[in-house]
Amino acid sequence: KVALGLFGRIVTAGSGEHAGLVDLKLHGTMPLVAAVRLWALKAGVSGTATLARIASLRERAILGRDEADGLADAFNHVTWLLLRQQLADYLAGRTVGNFVDPKAATRRERDHLVVALRAIDLFSKRVRAELTGQML
Repeated sequence: KVALGLFGRIVTAGSGEHAGLVDLKLHGTMPLVAAVRLWALKAGVSGTATLARIASLRERAILGRDEADGLADAFNHVTWLLLRQQLADYLAGRTVGNFVDPKAATRRERDHLVVALRAIDLFSKRVRAELTGQML
């Protein structure tokens, strides 16, 4: 499940060590990677990299140009935020992890993150519906 709650707000951990932070690997990249992997397997795409799979699904007209572009952008933005935080953790001598403080991002980065997470959520639901027959 992506890190979006009601009204499109970013969901963060409510308590504990990671209060106010979001695990962008678990609630960002992993849902997208899993959904793209499943769709690629169904389509017979042999590539293993997420962006290559998205491109292959686009080339086969399984994904439209806008959807493929949106998913690639979502993957790149979430990954960039995650890697930036991991580098900051490393340079500060902290344990490197997957938790990002959305408040540390610029407003534009947060808005972009919400758009990215929405795209991931919609695609994940579409894949689930297609593969299981469940309605959206």
